[in-house]
Amino acid sequence: MDQNSEDIRQIQIANSVAITLSDGALALLATYVILVAFDIFPIRLLDPTWMMKLALSLSGNVTIPLIALAFLHVSAWMTPMANMIQARRNLFGSLARWAVLGFLLLIPLIGYATFTSIEAIKVQNQIQKNTAKNTANRLSKLINSASSPAELQAGLIALRGPSIANELLDQPLPQLKQQALIVVKQAYDSFLGSINNRASTQYLPIQIQGFKAFLLSLLGVVSIAALSWNPLKQQTLLAEFFMGDFQQPRRALNPRQLIKNFNLKQEERNLTKNARQRAQELEKQRQVEAKRIAAANRKQNLERKR
Repeated sequence: MDQNSEDIRQIQIANSVAITLSDGALALLATYVILVAFDIFPIRLLDPTWMMKLALSLSGNVTIPLIALAFLHVSAWMTPMANMIQARRNLFGSLARWAVLGFLLLIPLIGYATFTSIEAIKVQNQIQKNTAKNTANRLSKLINSASSPAELQAGLIALRGPSIANELLDQPLPQLKQQALIVVKQAYDSFLGSINNRASTQYLPIQIQGFKAFLLSLLGVVSIAALSWNPLKQQTLLAEFFMGDFQQPRRALNPRQLIKNFNLKQEERNLTKNARQRAQELEKQRQVEAKRIAAANRKQNLERKR
């Protein structure tokens, strides 16, 4: 009786722990959905920044659903006869198989968002370069066309160019023009240098974010595949890939297997060719033999008639 009581108590404890783990898994999954929903709100489908935010939110918080799936597997293992817990494991394990596809689709989305963001920065910087070039050209044209120091000073003020102090207006006009052109060129070259330096620093955070999202998404694919569940075959998607239905395609795509298959097909083609040639030779021999027999029969018939 004592042993039976102890067994019953352990079964009750296992059932209680399994239910707690199963409920905790649901809470974790709900937490994951809430976190992602708030991270990606408001939705801007065509915005590359939003695409990157979506990928980082889904992949960066993937630990939460992974723990939830692990809880479901443990609770189902502890209580194999609990229909509710088994149904939860089957449901969310099956949904996880579709989540693998979703995380795979995140990889090209990350690449597109990274490329689009970098291209947008390039376009913005090019617009600023063109604007600065046009401004420098207008200032140079104004400086060259000025007919007096006062006109040169007023024109530079109107175009927000380099200022000329009043005490410098007594200098010769060619000298003032030369100094103003030098200042405009130095300002333009300095602006181009700052744009180029800023571009390299702008690209790096985007590239780092894209690489981070890529690695997390790839890890999410493998991890979710390892924790997904097929209730009909009683195995995970990762197990199916290495030991189940996907094993044959995986082997077929192996380079060594491809070479081996090519050699086998070549041997089959050679055997088929040899068999066809042999059949043709046998057919020729049969026709020759048939002609010989027919000639012999005609000869016998002639001899009988005589």
